[in-house]
Amino acid sequence: MRSLPAPDPAPIRLATEQRRVAVMAAPVVVSQVGMMLMGFVDTIMVGHVSTLDLDAVAIGNTYAFAFLILGLGTLIGLDPLVSQAFGAGRPRDCGETYQRGLVVAGLLTLPMLAVFAIAEPMLRLFGQPPAIAERGALYVYALMPGILPFFVFVATRQFLQGLGMMRPAMVVAIAANIVNAGANWVLIWGHLGFPALGSTGSGIATSFARLFLAAAILMFIARSPALKPYPWRLTRAAFAVRPLYALLRGSFTVGVQYGIEVWAFSAVTVMMGWLGETELAGHQITLNLLALAFMVPVGIANAASVSVGHAIGRHDRPGAQRAAKAALVLVLCTATVSATLFALLPGPIARLYTPNAHVIDMAMALIPLAALSQFADGVQSVGFGILRGAGDTRLPFLFNIFGYWVIGLPIAYVWTFHARGGPQALWWGISIGLAFVAIGIVLRVRATLARATRIIS
Repeated sequence: MRSLPAPDPAPIRLATEQRRVAVMAAPVVVSQVGMMLMGFVDTIMVGHVSTLDLDAVAIGNTYAFAFLILGLGTLIGLDPLVSQAFGAGRPRDCGETYQRGLVVAGLLTLPMLAVFAIAEPMLRLFGQPPAIAERGALYVYALMPGILPFFVFVATRQFLQGLGMMRPAMVVAIAANIVNAGANWVLIWGHLGFPALGSTGSGIATSFARLFLAAAILMFIARSPALKPYPWRLTRAAFAVRPLYALLRGSFTVGVQYGIEVWAFSAVTVMMGWLGETELAGHQITLNLLALAFMVPVGIANAASVSVGHAIGRHDRPGAQRAAKAALVLVLCTATVSATLFALLPGPIARLYTPNAHVIDMAMALIPLAALSQFADGVQSVGFGILRGAGDTRLPFLFNIFGYWVIGLPIAYVWTFHARGGPQALWWGISIGLAFVAIGIVLRVRATLARATRIIS
């Protein structure tokens, strides 16, 4: 009897890599969704207070995150340094990189406090109505105590993820959501003897939840026997200027890369505020929903960055290529699910946020456009995670500038305010820019992983 031919090992290896990336990504996705779920819960709770409070959270969160993203992205830049050192079997380098990450978290907090303190005049400068600017600024001020804890949590999470430890951040994020929801219930509506603070109370609750995030994850690393080989406690060496500068030089590019995208959506939010309160509220619902769905590709991107970094640390180019391909296939599958939900259920989703019929109608007009952006948004996020793991971040930075600021935003502005395309035109414009970024990132991934890999020094 003639035997059957042996199966091709390449598809088997790819399928195995897809399962491995999915298993690694799952807790990261839950952690990322948990972080974003705080804003989702905040928006839903505040949306049932008043449209003004919803607008205040929209514009205040847009302003705050436009600056926080620089710090967030810079600390995410720890990924390739830790993961490649781990893959190369250098635990001391892993720990010292984390120490410097904590120092960077403290340094980043100082300018953030300064820009948060001038929120109201800045919002007025951006053309926001006085009532929204004033209420939005109060929300921003309430976020100030949570800046340093947020950065400490992110630095610690990236350190653990670089070691392949994904679950601690997930557990902490789930617990923090419970803390945030409870604090919102108390401070937004004034339960348990506290005054009803509306959107400002939501900001205070967010700061409290971020303090919990940092305390809980630091408690984990202090008690984990698995982290004993890694010198994670701060030493004098962590403050050495030259290594700190080297870390910032590489990772700040990642921060700006993330910032360019967030600033583009922030610009759309500002322009939406020029159209009116209803348009801004509907846009905030859509943007909040998009940001929540975006946490899935961000989680996959983090897993891809770690997997590619580990492979590069081992000088395993085929392994890096398999991890990249597996992550891209996985994100296309998840994008199909989220896009389908957005396209089929815009009305029920919008009603979760507000009882205002006009705001619901506006959100229903915008949410299907967010569905169209799911594929490009997911691919560019995961593609950038792959490149981050390979230490290739400079050219993607240029892709973002070109796609969002040379193509997307000019189209959005002209189509909306000169061709009178309305609020939908703003979303069409930014989506076109997003598609250009995704195409450029995919081409760069192919070129980068076709070359010999290198370890970041």
